Amino acid sequence: MFSAEDSVVKSLAQHSVRVLAMKLQFPLTTPYHVKRDSVLNAIQNAHSRTRIFLFEAAAGYGKSVCLSQYIQQRIQAFECAAWVTLDPKENDSLRFVTYMVCALNAATPKLGLNALTKIEQGEKAESVFHSLMDDIKAFELPVHLALDDVHHLIHDEALDILNELIQYAPDNFRLYLTSRTRPAMPLARLISQNVVKVFDEHQLRFSLAETTDWLGRQFDQTFSELQVQAFYDLSNGWQTGLELLKNLYQQNSVIEVEGDESLLCDYIQQEWLISLSESERQLCEHISILGSANSRYLEAVFDHEGVKQTLENLYEKHAFLLRDEKKSSWYAMHPMFARYLLNGQDLGQAKEMYRTACEWLFEQGFNIAAVEIGRAHV
Repeated sequence: MFSAEDSVVKSLAQHSVRVLAMKLQFPLTTPYHVKRDSVLNAIQNAHSRTRIFLFEAAAGYGKSVCLSQYIQQRIQAFECAAWVTLDPKENDSLRFVTYMVCALNAATPKLGLNALTKIEQGEKAESVFHSLMDDIKAFELPVHLALDDVHHLIHDEALDILNELIQYAPDNFRLYLTSRTRPAMPLARLISQNVVKVFDEHQLRFSLAETTDWLGRQFDQTFSELQVQAFYDLSNGWQTGLELLKNLYQQNSVIEVEGDESLLCDYIQQEWLISLSESERQLCEHISILGSANSRYLEAVFDHEGVKQTLENLYEKHAFLLRDEKKSSWYAMHPMFARYLLNGQDLGQAKEMYRTACEWLFEQGFNIAAVEIGRAHV
């Protein structure tokens, strides 16, 4: 049905359905990858009460590698586990369902036989999907399916299939999703019902210990505790950030980011700025200037309007806007992005802005923060 030269896999000899084999292959881990024990244990501990696991974070937080480590564990436990890497073509609902059927059938030939027959007979996606769900429900072992890059699904027909999969999955079925953005599903309700467990940047970022482990795998030299802390503070546990810092360190032997490094600038401009509107970029810049802020602080200092919704949108877009774990209405930019945004700005000419910031902080009772800004800038 779907083919591409030699890079195909037949589900079974007696079926003619063909799909791209590489889309069914989970990412292989290497000795350079850190084993994410804390996340893997959190997934396993939630299995008895949760059916859907959503890995939702910006690019470079290791969503796919972390999930691949868990899927490999399930395979080693002799459970049925399958993987599909999605792309925009899976917005065709029949193609989307076909890949799920073939992935599960490739994992175990006992699954998806009726669904494969329905595909060959030209039946609609909904009919094929329901047949697959019946097969999974009747299967004697746990079934695990990973759908990588769900953010590519934007059309209603594909999203309807995904939401039906989430809401009506059999008890023996576990679904794992990775996405760079918030999927179009009723997440708040599903989380409250323990149907979905979300792993975002807070859970997926490296800890200090994992950063130490990663550095030991990447470098032949040993770093001091202060140097490891510098890598950790700048990257904030962002794995791609560590890769960028590694390359910068190999060039300059310094663990520092000024914000004008060509490697950093190229990454941010090509991977981040293109996804932001001018007003969103300006808001990120203003947060970087203040260090951290909530909507009322930004409105008071910069005369912004409608900031609260824009902050929520940026956070849900995973635009490297970090939410304070203790004060959920406060945000800061990722340290490496903040340095990029601040590079070249003459903050010495912004005394009036900082004076306004000091006054607002004092009025709100944030006296220590007000003093710190006053000493630094006023």
